[in-house]
Amino acid sequence: MMETAISSRTCTDETGESHTFHYYLLSQEILADHFSCENYGVKIVSSDGTHASVPGITPSQTRIMALLELLIEHVVTPTNLPDIIEDWL
Repeated sequence: MMETAISSRTCTDETGESHTFHYYLLSQEILADHFSCENYGVKIVSSDGTHASVPGITPSQTRIMALLELLIEHVVTPTNLPDIIEDWL
């Protein structure tokens, strides 16, 4: 599995503490007989070391990039990632 850093976002919580989140595109080549394709997922890593990843979301690069844009725009955290992906699917 390959990880590609896409973006980082920093925000401040209600207590005034700053948090930085790093967003990654996950890609994995799938091989079957005479066919191969890429399968994409996402990973989020927090500055405190918390992380979450969801591989194999879609074979569509367009869809995964649209999802990543939403995750970054709304500063989704590793804790919330699984629920967001479930709702998105």
